[in-house]
Amino acid sequence: MNEDVDQKERVAKRIVIILGVLLTLCFVIVIGIIAYRLATKSAALPADKPLSVTESSGNGAASIVDIPAGTRVVSVTEEGANYLVVVSDGKADLLLVVDRASGETIKTIQFRPRASSRPGE
Repeated sequence: MNEDVDQKERVAKRIVIILGVLLTLCFVIVIGIIAYRLATKSAALPADKPLSVTESSGNGAASIVDIPAGTRVVSVTEEGANYLVVVSDGKADLLLVVDRASGETIKTIQFRPRASSRPGE
């Protein structure tokens, strides 16, 4: 009977040691993930916060981007030397390719819903 208790104690000690090692390993992984995310934190803003950008061009003047009247800015993305600005008037969306330095619109691409090509739709 004494050997039975010793055997159960050894098994219990092994289980406690294995679980302790696993707990420590998981803790180290969580700390590593937190450190990684803090080190590589994206500059993206949450969707509920407004984007406010004032960029100085070569002459010190702020870039101003003109958008069509009656539209609202949906999103702004920086792509190389340009901004990609999506604006919407509620009926169709426009993609404006804007030069970052001058604020001039280089290209305008319009997106609009396509009429169904199938009868009955």
